[in-house]
Amino acid sequence: MQSANEPVTPVSQTTSSVSNNVPATNTNISTSQDYVGFWKRFLAYWIDGLILGIITLPVSAAFGAFNFSAAATTHTTNPVGSLFGFVIGAAYFIFFWVNQNGQTLGQRLLAIKVQKEDGQPIDIGTAVIRYIGYLISSVVFALGFIWIAFDSKKQGWHDKMARTVVVKTDGKSHTTIALVITVISFLLFIALIAAIVVGGLFLVNYLKAHPNSLNTNTYNQQLNSSPTVNSQASPSNQQFDSLYMTSCNPTGKQTAFCNCTLQYLHSHFSNQEIAQMGIQYTQTHQQPSGLQSAITACYSQIQR
Repeated sequence: MQSANEPVTPVSQTTSSVSNNVPATNTNISTSQDYVGFWKRFLAYWIDGLILGIITLPVSAAFGAFNFSAAATTHTTNPVGSLFGFVIGAAYFIFFWVNQNGQTLGQRLLAIKVQKEDGQPIDIGTAVIRYIGYLISSVVFALGFIWIAFDSKKQGWHDKMARTVVVKTDGKSHTTIALVITVISFLLFIALIAAIVVGGLFLVNYLKAHPNSLNTNTYNQQLNSSPTVNSQASPSNQQFDSLYMTSCNPTGKQTAFCNCTLQYLHSHFSNQEIAQMGIQYTQTHQQPSGLQSAITACYSQIQR
């Protein structure tokens, strides 16, 4: 029993002292309702991919990310262009995760963000590990990303490696806008693939109908880059060349054949001999032996 002279402790003060002894909890730790599932994260990642594609595709093309052979049947990857794309992608994600409250542009559009499992913002080390995890998640049929749909914390392999989670923010989610952008860009992508397939089939059919066209183009380049022999041709030479080209009436592959014939003549016969061939060709409309040998030699070259 309290004595009359003992001071009375106010109830509010007692309550305050009790509450101060209760350990503080981290309000940033997410509940299961805060974790973001597969499809919303897919939309955000698709938007980020479009942004990176717009940035890296022209530069990668300038670096020659893909070099196609003259035969248009094989291609080789240039490591410079591929490395550029990798570096830009890493810089993009790591910068936004660390400096923009764990949000890339795509994630900001969907009002979601990346944070550590304990609710703290991710640092650069965590961001680097998470981006490396992206590569690992995509290795086996993107199984590391698909894992998000079945995990209790909606974590992909990259999240588990970096100990991160993706959660909702207090911002407004523009899901409809993101969905429209994704659908339109996906349809454009399908149309591009279809155009490439149709173009490839057209090219294959053309090559079947014109099996020597690619070789002819290569030969034309060699022919144009070859030095001209006996370029100081006499008027008789020039008249013969003009006459032969007119009679040849070249179109397409035939142009290379006619040019080859004339080059062969100028490299194997003197101006006087060529002039004599011109006279004989004009008078008899028959091919002299020298012209016949040039035609035979060039025909075999063009057919290779």
